[in-house]
Amino acid sequence: MKKMKLIIEQLEDGDKSAKTITIPTLRGITQNWGKPGHGDREVVEQFFSYIYGNNLQEKIKFIEALVRCQDSCIDSYPVQRILGSLVFLDTLSSLVHEFDSSSRGNLFESLIAALLGGNVHRVGDNTKIVDVEGENTVLSLKIMNHTLSSIITGSKNSLDLQILESRKRVEYILVTVAARPGTIRFYSFSVGNEFLEPQLPAVETEKKNRKKKVEEVQIPLNYDFSSTMVGLNHLRVSDVVRLPNSRFAQIDLGDRQQLRETAKKYVHRLQVDLLSLYDDLDTFGKHLHKYFLGRKKSGIDAQETLGIMAPKVARLT
Repeated sequence: MKKMKLIIEQLEDGDKSAKTITIPTLRGITQNWGKPGHGDREVVEQFFSYIYGNNLQEKIKFIEALVRCQDSCIDSYPVQRILGSLVFLDTLSSLVHEFDSSSRGNLFESLIAALLGGNVHRVGDNTKIVDVEGENTVLSLKIMNHTLSSIITGSKNSLDLQILESRKRVEYILVTVAARPGTIRFYSFSVGNEFLEPQLPAVETEKKNRKKKVEEVQIPLNYDFSSTMVGLNHLRVSDVVRLPNSRFAQIDLGDRQQLRETAKKYVHRLQVDLLSLYDDLDTFGKHLHKYFLGRKKSGIDAQETLGIMAPKVARLT
């Protein structure tokens, strides 16, 4: 596990003394973050569960506000919400700066599933249009470079079937990474529409007579089952950008140094237990790394470290 260090200056009897703390970056993100019940996911959820919001939009907006916050509002954020947001920001930053556009998609899906928590999981099925789902959560995710002419692609057959089965619009979250490093924009849009009355027969019948049923269904003009286009090839990033109220957040991460500066704004809110917790988490990461390299005893050491961390996390809530 890599570390990001901050220098905290505290006044002690009128003198300044520098202390170095270790912020856990959790840049060892894997697709296991998208699996509820997995050990990696459980560790991450200890942090992400404190990020305010009942859905993805609310959580991302909260993180955006935390990044934009200046001196007057810093004290209003509880320590645990600060910590959870910083861990998310650093992980997101690692995806932007350390992975290319073709390889970050699957990990981004796992990151969003972990952020939403609970039973939300990464689908991991290329035959489905949905990437992340759980109770009251069905999302298709796209993370792309912010090039307005870029085409938003997807499987037309999978999109057709999802609309037929759910009888609802497919909700998309488009995340774009700007050419200026670290500017992340979040958009929300949907494709298709809820079916008009009379309702279609049961899904099983729809599948058996799919072609016939598709011809009978009324679909609004913004989606056409009979289109010869493949998937969403008719939709570009520029189309989504122009949609009214489509962008719901923008996070200006900047480079790694700028992220450190963001974190430094909040250091005076971090308590003694939190300093110790950072080091424990770093120790956990080292044990986990050794475990994956084949040192089985390190798995036990990692579990013991989690046990040490648990009461410290509880004191911060």
